[in-house]
Amino acid sequence: MCKKALVVFSISNELFQILLNISINNLNSKQKKIIIHLRNNNVNINVTRIIENLSENLKCSKSTIWNNLKVLKKYKLIDYGSLNNKGIPINITNIGRFISEYLEEKHDRPKNL
Repeated sequence: MCKKALVVFSISNELFQILLNISINNLNSKQKKIIIHLRNNNVNINVTRIIENLSENLKCSKSTIWNNLKVLKKYKLIDYGSLNNKGIPINITNIGRFISEYLEEKHDRPKNL
């Protein structure tokens, strides 16, 4: 049986605010809408299946959704399967959750969500 180590770390509040502001300022409105949607809807499906839903909700093309999901994954705000790990459900990471909550608290929530 393999046990996972619990890694605990802390950063200063100032550093956290800096990282948060950098993340917020680099996200476009569609990316903000996507992470808020994922957090609020607790989806448990693979990324291919959620594309249609997001495309309809955000009223944009599927390729636009794919491009924005790739950016969010690159920023480590969401995670989903790849060619080597097919079928892994899309999920929002802990930092993605913090950022989406921050967006709603600070009233920086994108319109038409």
